[in-house]
Amino acid sequence: MMQAILVVDDDDAIREGLAVALHASGRTVITCGDVESAQVVVENEPIGVVVCDVRLSGPLSIDGIEFIDHVRAQRSESKIVVMSGAGVAEMPPEALRHGATHFLAKPFAIAELQRAIGGRAEGAAVLSHVPQLSTILQSRLLTPRFQPIVDTRSLAHIAYEGLIRLAEAATLSDPELLFEYARRKGSVPSLEMACIDRTIIEGGALARDGRLLFINASPLSFTDKAFADRVLDNVLRAGLTPDQIVLEITEQNAFASGHPNGTIEMLASHGIRFAFDDVGSAHSHLQHIDVIRPRYLKISQQFGTGFERDATKEKIIRNIMALADDFGCQTIIEGVETEATLDAARALGIPLAQGYLFARPAMAATFM
Repeated sequence: MMQAILVVDDDDAIREGLAVALHASGRTVITCGDVESAQVVVENEPIGVVVCDVRLSGPLSIDGIEFIDHVRAQRSESKIVVMSGAGVAEMPPEALRHGATHFLAKPFAIAELQRAIGGRAEGAAVLSHVPQLSTILQSRLLTPRFQPIVDTRSLAHIAYEGLIRLAEAATLSDPELLFEYARRKGSVPSLEMACIDRTIIEGGALARDGRLLFINASPLSFTDKAFADRVLDNVLRAGLTPDQIVLEITEQNAFASGHPNGTIEMLASHGIRFAFDDVGSAHSHLQHIDVIRPRYLKISQQFGTGFERDATKEKIIRNIMALADDFGCQTIIEGVETEATLDAARALGIPLAQGYLFARPAMAATFM
């Protein structure tokens, strides 16, 4: 895989100008406007050169120097070109001490940057801009896809789960990386709410004729006092009723206070239903099952896929089914990719299933 140049600067004009110039010379370039997104890119993309400003979050910061340490820890072989217009004599030696390979004082000619980068451009040039979180939250870059949940006997679609994607940002198109970026910005609840907004708006038409719309929400969302009102407002604007919505409580985070709060009770009082997602992985919410009373328990894909060939997976699934039966829940098995897995799920009496065998995540229009 061809290594890319990462350009990091909080000044839009400088960042985009450098990116366009480097891309024009035949190089693959990724741009970021803040430290947090740049950290995610460095950790997950083949970066050969980093070009970053010293001050990335204001005139008094030197977080670009701290970012050098992060790059060195992740990509010890990468070249690091630090640039600054601060005019502080101590800055160049400090940057070099932290591991920068070159220091350029702004303004500088593109030719100087090209010499610092060195090497020759190879392969097809690509220019990729990673949007800042504020832009993501205020735009329509969040694009939900939907995957059906089916009756294992009739294969009828009884519900659709909304799965968020991000357009125009290759690195953050992976939802886990998008939410990791938000976590580093301290804005996971804001991102989740924006995802829920888009999912209800675009997926509302799927919740017809008795079908349901499943929407992911982590325990962090329920700490926002405005969360319930915003969900309910969106439901009404989409022409739905609350009982057509299932909030899928993900297991990536535990409840902040150690137990659910009144937000869940309020939503339930209006008819919103709940599901526990990925049961058996990460932070288990099963200790709250009697309080939340989820209508559905979703068996994680890591246990569902190919479970008919794995006695341990099958035992775990049987235990989850027994728990669901005790609390009056329905089980949904995720990760069904073959007829053999579907047949095994039917044999166990699992009523609902989800997976590539039935459909890959797609735009809402695909299922209408």
